[in-house]
Amino acid sequence: TPGTAPAVEAAKGTQTAAISGLVNGTAYTFTVKTVDTTGNTSTGTTKTATPASGYTPAYLLPDPTNTNIAAKFGVSTVSDAFTKLHLLISTPEPGDDFTAIIRTGDYIDLPSLTVSAYNGQGAISATDAAITATAPFTGYEGRLLRLIVVGINTYSGKNENGTTPHVVFQFQNLPGTHRMNATASNVGGYKDSEMRKYLVEVDGAAGSGNFLAGLTAAGVPESVLWAPSRRVWGGKGSTTADTIEDKLFLPTDWEMFGNNSQSNGTYETTANQGRFTYYEDNPKRIKYNSSNTADWYFDASPHTYTTGEYFAGVAASGASNGPTASNEGGCAPAFCVK
Repeated sequence: TPGTAPAVEAAKGTQTAAISGLVNGTAYTFTVKTVDTTGNTSTGTTKTATPASGYTPAYLLPDPTNTNIAAKFGVSTVSDAFTKLHLLISTPEPGDDFTAIIRTGDYIDLPSLTVSAYNGQGAISATDAAITATAPFTGYEGRLLRLIVVGINTYSGKNENGTTPHVVFQFQNLPGTHRMNATASNVGGYKDSEMRKYLVEVDGAAGSGNFLAGLTAAGVPESVLWAPSRRVWGGKGSTTADTIEDKLFLPTDWEMFGNNSQSNGTYETTANQGRFTYYEDNPKRIKYNSSNTADWYFDASPHTYTTGEYFAGVAASGASNGPTASNEGGCAPAFCVK
């Protein structure tokens, strides 16, 4: 005990059985019994064995039910937490299933975040702090720089993503703001937007990618990030959904709400969209700024309103809305860990 082994049915000789639940270097007592073809069971022979102490697991789970992912793995740094999570997902120890260990709402807190401005907007120099909001928008305040799990295997079976196992994180709150475009237009969609250039490096856009650079400097290893194949409508005048594969991105209307309340249902569909299952209702979609005030924020989907001035977004109440593209609004990007 506490190990368990399967029954081994074989001819006389040396046999091998895999035994689970053992700790390296700890001695265990085993009782070996035989059963003959008529059902007679022997009294058994007692043996003592110690698993080899030379094997070092890639990670430990001293507190697997803790919602704090660092505590779940017994580590203290952002980098270690993400590295251990990556190992759990990509090369799990025998018997481990990350979908049973990681749940939506689990989190990792960044101690600080520094992001350089892009085109004069979006500079962030923040130290993590608890959100202390007041009614009516309360219930899931959390922390300013908290990264929460909003989806598990969200993009599996979608587009060209295959069955790559992954976890989706998003900022629980609003560490900063940025406009979607310099003018009130969604032409070119999210793919060509200034917001996207703020988040990730885009070919031909000098100085782009400041937010991802700040995120990795804060301790998130870029090597564990995965860029899923996503679809976002191309905006006013477009008759297609752009394919976007970024390591850091704004979610679409569908990913946040599970419907097309503000977005184009012809090009952003059930078949090509993921869904962030953490967001079951409006209160969970409420996000707070550094002043502890619930505020609105952008989504990636261009709004379907015919003038082409707007993008989809989330109001301070957590409901859907459609902010003007040139307004400086909340920015809560997401990313996948594989």
